[in-house]
Amino acid sequence: MRIKGLIVFIIAIALTVSFVIKTSAKDAGDKLAGGVKDTATGWAEVPKEMVKTSEETNVIEGVTVGTVKGAGEAVTKTTKGAVKAATFYIPDEDETLKEKPAKAGTEKLGQGIKDTATGWAEAPKGIAETTEKDNIVAGTTIGTMKGAGDAIYKTTEGVVKAATFFIPEEKEEDEED
Repeated sequence: MRIKGLIVFIIAIALTVSFVIKTSAKDAGDKLAGGVKDTATGWAEVPKEMVKTSEETNVIEGVTVGTVKGAGEAVTKTTKGAVKAATFYIPDEDETLKEKPAKAGTEKLGQGIKDTATGWAEAPKGIAETTEKDNIVAGTTIGTMKGAGDAIYKTTEGVVKAATFFIPEEKEEDEED
């Protein structure tokens, strides 16, 4: 009787361990595959942003601003993919980005680098938007000033985010209806 109980116990433990290992291996495999995919396809963000910006505004802004925005998105996606692929063996307990300080810090760093690198694109964007809304004279004067201000603000914000990525951001509380 004791041998039968011992066999049942060993089988139960073996099944439990194999289930846990299988689940962890699957999660690690998914994380590795996702990281490799993001690293390999990050470059596709450039034409994607060009098309998106062209549809939202115009072709000229799509080619200029869209290219810069796409390059920033490509760097962010490729970097996140490389980090994910390199750390695939570390299990994720919770996939919610905002609840994991290390992941939130990585996202903040990536956003900071992207904003720092692409902040200057706000200058031609300000000119294009003001010219389209008003006229060429307003675009070259007011638009230039607006674009320069926006470029300085976005670049500065990017530098601050990148420099303070290790400090968690305060969560904004949702307004209750």
